[in-house]
Amino acid sequence: MLAASASPPTAAQSPAPPGASAAPRAHASSPAVRAQQAPADSTGWVSVWVDLDLPELASVPREQRAEREALQLQIKEQQDEVMDRLRGLGTQEQARVQQVRNALAVRLPDAQLDAARRIPGVRALRIVRNIERDPLTRGR
Repeated sequence: MLAASASPPTAAQSPAPPGASAAPRAHASSPAVRAQQAPADSTGWVSVWVDLDLPELASVPREQRAEREALQLQIKEQQDEVMDRLRGLGTQEQARVQQVRNALAVRLPDAQLDAARRIPGVRALRIVRNIERDPLTRGR
């Protein structure tokens, strides 16, 4: 489930960090694939998934309606609190997910990665690596 953010770009415009879901599937060691090794772009910003420590909503069966509603409220509160702290670091929110994982998709200044990792409730930061496939050529 994605929730739109209040700060640009909105989740409706960009549901995940650039390249997070649009990257083609290919083996990383394939010569037809290049991975961008530097986490920050030329402006010093990096796209990351911020994984939070509360479980995802799917961890509670749908039949347990009251428990799911309680967890959903806890996830929303946790995401709001963490996002408030991230905004203080200059972060731009891009998306929120809670159904299959409890995470925020954000762009933040590369220099703020360590500070973001220390925010209470943050389990891990996963840098988005954009993968580009070389154009297919004929006659190989």
